[in-house]
Amino acid sequence: MKHEKRVFEDSNRIVANISTFAADNAGRNRLIIHSTFVPTSDKCSDVMSQVDNIRLAIEQIEKETGTIAFFVRFHLSDIATQANYVKQSFSGKKCAVSIVGQPPMPLCKVQAIAMFESGIEISSVDANTIKVDNGDEECFWTTRLADANDDSYKQTHRQLQQYEKILAENGMNIAEHCVRTWFFVRDIDRNYGGVVVGRRENFLLNGLTPDTHYIASTGIEGKHEDHNVLSLFDAYAVKGIPSDKRQILYAAQNMNKTIEYGVTFERGVCIHHSAGYKQVYISGTASIDTKGAVLHVGDVKGQVKRMTENVNALLEEAGCKWDDISQATVYLRDIADYECAYNELSKILTDKQFIIVQAPVCRPAWLIEMEAIAIGKE
Repeated sequence: MKHEKRVFEDSNRIVANISTFAADNAGRNRLIIHSTFVPTSDKCSDVMSQVDNIRLAIEQIEKETGTIAFFVRFHLSDIATQANYVKQSFSGKKCAVSIVGQPPMPLCKVQAIAMFESGIEISSVDANTIKVDNGDEECFWTTRLADANDDSYKQTHRQLQQYEKILAENGMNIAEHCVRTWFFVRDIDRNYGGVVVGRRENFLLNGLTPDTHYIASTGIEGKHEDHNVLSLFDAYAVKGIPSDKRQILYAAQNMNKTIEYGVTFERGVCIHHSAGYKQVYISGTASIDTKGAVLHVGDVKGQVKRMTENVNALLEEAGCKWDDISQATVYLRDIADYECAYNELSKILTDKQFIIVQAPVCRPAWLIEMEAIAIGKE
């Protein structure tokens, strides 16, 4: 894995932190790039210009590397006034676009992550889903499933029912094909309980139980531009991966199973691709112990230490290390903890591998959480 920082001068000084992985299987080369994008020259400039400049930087990477961007997620400081700029700028680009109200840190208006791959074909499935065909598998990225009616419990049920329909229409189901989900919850201290129950009930109907498996996931504070949307849903599913190539990660020496405290997701999953590489999707991970208790209450430095120990245990279980992380997102409850959290994380990861956004975690006592993607050779 190669990590580099690049400044796009032609795009109004967009700084990109780029992680590149080259897979080589029987002479067939595949380039995978994960990158973050942050405007630096004038953070007070209009948001439309910042978003457009990020898109231009993405397109420049595509041109130079022969890859195609298939997924982009924007973190916005004020989604109610900014979301439409992203929609307008990316309306003609065939990729999955996720837009979440989570203020970037250090404070700015816009921050984005993007995923690229060479040798792929992209097609639209519907307004919320694209299919990425890499010749070995078909990957389906679904973004921004939302419902503006009722409470978070009912919204979650309807989101997952809609997602079931999308998968079924493409010969898939949640239990066998969904790899990763994200639930972005408005006012998480109030509304996360409804998401938890709605997801648990839906998963039971889909045959996901403590005796089978659940899905790697993040449930975190995040806003849709419509204040009536209490739960915003993104997901990734893959068709063409045998069940024995999907490795659930537990890190049981560090953490217990989430079902023991009533939640239904897995700590992580490793997908072993036929092209000779593996991708690890680590769920939102916090400072937790083997009994599901919060460790180091009120101490962000202590929580970063335990959180990274837990993530390291998941990486090791998948046969990966910290340098294999291509992109990590860190969620911070209190902006006052930014400097301390950044300094502690920088002892383990380079600043080219992670971003920080303000987003309270699902328990108030958790001050910080992180999710990550790692890529390694088999």
